[in-house]
Amino acid sequence: MSGKPPGLCSARAPSDHKEIGAALTIEETTVKMHVRAICIKIGVRNRTEAVIAAQCVPGDGFVAQRG
Repeated sequence: MSGKPPGLCSARAPSDHKEIGAALTIEETTVKMHVRAICIKIGVRNRTEAVIAAQCVPGDGFVAQRG
């Protein structure tokens, strides 16, 4: 992944899209778009599942695409 999406992974899970956008200085709709793209890439349904998946991966916390 490149650009701003990795920053989304570092945001705290309880934050809403609006808070994440404010922290990254991007619009809430942009956050939603990036979260959706990340979820599709790693094969999860929502941000909560993405956070859980990232916590299960040793190292940098990024999950490889599931085939």
